[in-house]
Amino acid sequence: MENNNLNNHIEIWLLDDDDIVRSTTAQWLRLSNYDIKEFQDARDLLDHYKTGLPCIIVSDIRMTPIDGLTLMNECLAKEPELPFILITGHGDIDTAVNALRDGAFDFLEKPFDPNRLTETVEKAIQLRKVQLQHANQSQYLGDLHGIEETIIGQNEQIIRVRQQIHTFANMDTHVIVYGKTGC
Repeated sequence: MENNNLNNHIEIWLLDDDDIVRSTTAQWLRLSNYDIKEFQDARDLLDHYKTGLPCIIVSDIRMTPIDGLTLMNECLAKEPELPFILITGHGDIDTAVNALRDGAFDFLEKPFDPNRLTETVEKAIQLRKVQLQHANQSQYLGDLHGIEETIIGQNEQIIRVRQQIHTFANMDTHVIVYGKTGC
């Protein structure tokens, strides 16, 4: 599965303390046209992480001093909807079930099929795009609460125009409002 649009700058933050695994995984994802930011330890990733960033996280579980599950819990405590993919060479059913229950987007066991990783990453990126788009729309709609100050008037037609603006603000379409000024 190849992605040709560079994902609107959604980065994959890849964390693995094993240099070979990290670099080969990053290489595969770069060849699939993804933007990658590599991290060797969780502290470094946490230093860079802020909520609302256009990224998803792919992390190994077994690392020191902070393991992938602890990192996931810290990130999801700040931003519960962040797509967080866990990979491990020491997976068992209980760990996978608990990770998914605690908010992991997916759980891949090493050695994983690179195509499965690409499919999982693509789904996570699509989800992240929707999340960020929704956050932007919510902020925009919050800003529309001041529309009463922009569109002045209290007659029935003006009230209806304001209501229609709120309705159309959620749609992906162009709208033209026309009429006589001062009515």
